[in-house]
Amino acid sequence: MRFAVPVLLLGCASSQVASSVVRTGSATPLTGQAVAVRLTREPVDADELGIVEAHGARPAATLEQILTEFTRRVAALGGDVARVDAFATRYETVTESYTYECGTNVTHDEARMVTQTNPDGTTTTTWRHEPVTRYESKTCTGEREIEVATLTMRGRAFRARKDVR
Repeated sequence: MRFAVPVLLLGCASSQVASSVVRTGSATPLTGQAVAVRLTREPVDADELGIVEAHGARPAATLEQILTEFTRRVAALGGDVARVDAFATRYETVTESYTYECGTNVTHDEARMVTQTNPDGTTTTTWRHEPVTRYESKTCTGEREIEVATLTMRGRAFRARKDVR
């Protein structure tokens, strides 16, 4: 199976994706070349340039972004053919901090002035203490364990000696 990814579109790799290369051969970068991606066999009549790896944590990093970064790194080595040797998903449990609303109802006594009209027409004012309940908002922080999937694509960069891609 082969895919061609134009190098001009490869400069848009997401910051959610990282990559690395190990140069094993020499070549000058090609300009504007498409990178063919092979999944099942080695390219015929091609020189190996290096080992390439791209990875990113899901859901922020997508398979398309990882493939784009992978082919971008192949092109940066001067390659025009990428061979995917492995595509793996690693799961790990990490601690994540989060915030939540943890307010509560608070009851306290309030003094209230009460004015009464007496039967003889006079008024009296007294103070009464009454319980009043109000909601007090508060933000709390917690921690929880979450599972994070990391997609990793590893393979090699090649440059075809002829147009046999």
